[in-house]
Parts: sequence; C-alpha cells; structure tokens
Amino acid sequence: MGSPPQPLHGGELFLEQLPLVEIGVQAAAGEQLGMGAALEHLAAVEMFPRTDHPTEGAIRIVRPPVRFGEADCALRRPAPRLGEHSREILREAGFADDKIADLLDRKVAIDAVEL
Repeated sequence: MGSPPQPLHGGELFLEQLPLVEIGVQAAAGEQLGMGAALEHLAAVEMFPRTDHPTEGAIRIVRPPVRFGEADCALRRPAPRLGEHSREILREAGFADDKIADLLDRKVAIDAVEL
C-alpha cells in the first residue's frame, strides 16, 4: 500500500503500527499532545494558550480547532472541578434530592469541594 506513517518533527507516534491503513481504513499517525505546543504552526495559531484556573493555577488549554470569521469563540470559563455538576446532572436524569444525597453519602457520586 505504501510506506508506514512517520512521526512529524521527530515526535513519537501514538500507535506503533497502523494495521487499519493496511486494510483500507482511513487513519493517520498522531503526535503526543505534549509535543504539539512545540510545533511551530500550532504555536503560530495559538492552539495551546495559557489560562488561569481558579483552583489549578496557570494551565495550558486546547482552544477550539476552528475559527469562524470574526466570531468570538473564546472559552469563557474553566474546566469544571471533579463533581462540580454532579447534583445538577443527577437532577436532570430524574433523581430526587433524597436519592442524590444517598448517592453522595455512599460515594457512588462525588460532590465538589466548596472553594
């Protein structure tokens, strides 16, 4: 079919081999995320900007991979903390407050620690 995929810019492939390509499935090699910030073209388009998270401090995030003209597609809030939305999700799933409390007490669900 062709030569095996090669890593870009000296990075490592996610997969040692891509047997799917050999049987005609469209697949491509990737690079480890940590390598991406160092790649010149991703740096030029600010793919991994730094931001301040309220509990984690300064972190790198992955911005949306597409831009729509002048539309503001900026991330407006940080990633949620573990368990931050557990109660709301369980309520939307139809659980009553007493059942949610029971799930939290038994550690079946996790509630975020208040800041």
